Amino acid sequence: MMPQNPIVQFIKKNFTGASITVTLVNGQTISGEIVDGFDDIIALKSGTTVTFINSFFIVTFV
Repeated sequence: MMPQNPIVQFIKKNFTGASITVTLVNGQTISGEIVDGFDDIIALKSGTTVTFINSFFIVTFV
């Protein structure tokens, strides 16, 4: 298994269980609860949908 990307480590360590909104490189925003993170991927859950986002596409998060 690859080591986690630093942004994935930071988000998973400090925000698991919290709701955040991420802005992607194309300007799209996605909101949800941080439910997992591995390698370069963050998992956000909104309702019954889990969205997996490659951390290289995250510009900002709040």
